[in-house]
Amino acid sequence: MLAYLCVWLMISIVQANLALYAQYVVSDLGDDFQYLIMLLLGTAALFIPVWQMVIIKFGKKIAFLAGMSFHFPGLLLLLYIKNDFSDALYGVGVISGIGTGAAFLVPWSMLPDVIDDVAVQDGIRRESLFYAFFVFFTKFAAGIALGLSTLALEVFGGYETGKCVQPDSVALTLRILVSTPSFVLILISFIFLWRYPIDEGRRQHNREELER
Repeated sequence: MLAYLCVWLMISIVQANLALYAQYVVSDLGDDFQYLIMLLLGTAALFIPVWQMVIIKFGKKIAFLAGMSFHFPGLLLLLYIKNDFSDALYGVGVISGIGTGAAFLVPWSMLPDVIDDVAVQDGIRRESLFYAFFVFFTKFAAGIALGLSTLALEVFGGYETGKCVQPDSVALTLRILVSTPSFVLILISFIFLWRYPIDEGRRQHNREELER
């Protein structure tokens, strides 16, 4: 669950700052920003069945690790991309969309396995508790991302709400916001995920125990 929290913090941080990033870092993108979002979400939706096949063939842990790895090149591009190469953002949208598809699918497919595992160990099913935490983590991540982003832009970037012209430090702060924290959060999620104990053998064992 902590891996899920880290991933959604990463997604929420990028989401909270992407519009400002398009405005102050790659202003050449202009009114095409909505097409970038459509491309990212469309790619995510198209790759959800692909990630389902990866889950079946390689398991959920490998699928999650592979999916999150797709975010690394996109985050690096967001850090270094220049205004003259704003079209490269469409490549970022495709790459990040592939990883986002895994973020939407894999954690929710792992949740029933966790519930079954706890039920086998404790004899009590706690679906409502785990699903409540998942929903809470999604909202919590969005709130934390928005608050920290606003604070960072004001303190380090000198951003002033309502002004059309912002200092150059705003662009630099946005570059760092959408890349560096997200990079670190993915690495932390890998640490939590690597300790995830439920493999296919354990999942089958839990199912047999619950069917008795």
